[in-house]
Amino acid sequence: MRILRFESIEKISHRILATPEHFQRYGFPQTPKDLISHPCIAYQFADGSLYHWEFSENGKPLKHKPLGQWTFSDSYMEVDAAKACLGLASVPESLVAEELELGTLICVLKPFSHSFSGLYLYYLHRNVSPALRMVIDTLRI
Repeated sequence: MRILRFESIEKISHRILATPEHFQRYGFPQTPKDLISHPCIAYQFADGSLYHWEFSENGKPLKHKPLGQWTFSDSYMEVDAAKACLGLASVPESLVAEELELGTLICVLKPFSHSFSGLYLYYLHRNVSPALRMVIDTLRI
């Protein structure tokens, strides 16, 4: 019998963001329902389906289908499109930490944000080699 072990490597938080110019033109959404009046940048999965933005409101899950002219299958391209003032994007916070710190992108709807444990590493529980232990510890950083 093989015993597998898994360890959570990273918690992923998606953030809704755009440029200051976007918010000058469209205003700041106060709730996820306000997104209907904003152009949004969509993420498309390999099967052609779109990622529906996930929120939590009063403890209940809520989804928003992004509406807009732009659809990408790469989160980095979504960030570039947001920086080009093409609309709101929903991307992992880790991709835009520097832009958020510099103020070139602004995060909105943070109280409604959805986070999930995104990356896991599965391996045999017994006989973890020093090399594998080093990989596990490095991925946690």
